[in-house]
Amino acid sequence: AGLKLLTTPKRLCAKNIDGSCSSATFNYDTHVCGKIIGYQQGSTDGFWPYYWNRHFTIDDTYVDGISLTHGRNPRKHIWTFVAALDEVQNFPNVCPCTNINNPASIPIPPYLGSDYFCDTASEGRFQFRFYPNDPLWDGQGCGRLNTCCSFNNPPWFIKELPSSTSDDMEMRLCASQMRGHEDVNFETVELYVR
Repeated sequence: AGLKLLTTPKRLCAKNIDGSCSSATFNYDTHVCGKIIGYQQGSTDGFWPYYWNRHFTIDDTYVDGISLTHGRNPRKHIWTFVAALDEVQNFPNVCPCTNINNPASIPIPPYLGSDYFCDTASEGRFQFRFYPNDPLWDGQGCGRLNTCCSFNNPPWFIKELPSSTSDDMEMRLCASQMRGHEDVNFETVELYVR
C-alpha cells in the first residue's frame, strides 16, 4: 500500500507519501533471510528521526530507510536498512560506521539491537540529488574511512525469531521529510522465509 513504480532515472519502487512510511506485507513463520538494494535521494537522515524524538517507537518513522517488522501494536523488529547522510559529517544523521575518524555518537533505537545495515551513497558532503552509482546496503562502495560495508556483512541478513508466528512481515519505506528533500527507493527485494 502506498508504493509506486519509478521509471527514471532507474526502474525503482518508491513510497507514495511524504514524511511517513509506505508498506507491503509478506507471509512467513520463524526464519527470514534476504537482501534489499536501495538508492539514496538527497539528504537521508539515518537515525535522525529517532535522535530528534526519543519517544519514537518502532511504529513511528524512526529511520530514513527501510524497516522489516512483524505483528502489530507494537510491531516487532526483524531488520532495518538505514540510509545515512554522508561519510564526512559528524551529525546524528550518519551512522557510527560511516567515518571511523569522525564517528557520530548517536543513539540507536533499542528495539533494533544490532540487526541493521547502514549505508550512504555520498562519499563527500551530501547533495540534494539522486545517487544512481552507489547502491545502498550492497556491501560495496564504502569510502576508505567507512566501515559500514563490513558491519553485519551486507548484503545478506538472516534472522531467526524466538518463536513461530503467523504474523505477516511488513516492509516499510520510511523518510521523515518531503520526497523532494530526501527519499529511499529500492531496486531489489529478495526475501527467503521459512
